[in-house]
Amino acid sequence: AGAHRGNPAWMAVAHVSQPTADTPISITLFGRSVRIDAAAEGFAATVLQPGGGNPLRHEVVDGLIYVNLSGNAEPLAPQVVGLSERLAKIRMDELVSAMELEYTVPFNWKILVETFMECYHHIAAHTSTFEPSFPARLSKIEVGYPAWTSGYSRAHNTVPDDQITIGLPALANDLTEHERRCFFLYLIYPNTLLAVWPDRIFWFRTQPDGPTSTRLQTIELVRPEALAPQYSEILAKEKEFFDFFNREGIA
Repeated sequence: AGAHRGNPAWMAVAHVSQPTADTPISITLFGRSVRIDAAAEGFAATVLQPGGGNPLRHEVVDGLIYVNLSGNAEPLAPQVVGLSERLAKIRMDELVSAMELEYTVPFNWKILVETFMECYHHIAAHTSTFEPSFPARLSKIEVGYPAWTSGYSRAHNTVPDDQITIGLPALANDLTEHERRCFFLYLIYPNTLLAVWPDRIFWFRTQPDGPTSTRLQTIELVRPEALAPQYSEILAKEKEFFDFFNREGIA
């Protein structure tokens, strides 16, 4: 309840490619229904109530649409300048959604956030999927900032570059060696979670339903050209694998 009773939190509800003129995005946050519509001037956010709805404060940062339920948050963009600089070469506002997976998990959303931001659980939860290629000992949590924090998991030196990607168009053509060999984890407080790979991004959209229940949606963002027919089999296999991986983590 504190997330909308005085807590100045920004929560990501949609990627800019998702709401269209014909299809708004609707989600539930802490029992409140939120709708995002594509509008002529950009986007419109509304918190729905019986008999209508009230405009909701929103902000677009790095391709994601955030809402503030309390109405008293400081602007988000100035708080995440350092993160925006890291993501600039990816041009997140140009990406599109390639798949979406959804789960209802029987635990508090903060457990999901804390687990997402560390890779030590690869040792036990992902023994055959991630630990061989991205061993826990090569992961690192970087210095945190007031509004966000980051970490990364580096591939073992025996893993070829072409096994770190899945064969989709690269998110950027000027990735460094470190960026090509890692996937990066970003948390924008309180619950916006991004896993950035060289050729795709996974956004974990968390919708707290209560103290012991969370609705989790995993949305994969890719370059628009990755939706071409020649990549359909790759994306189908990726969806199957990532569903298996997610269920390992949930368990």
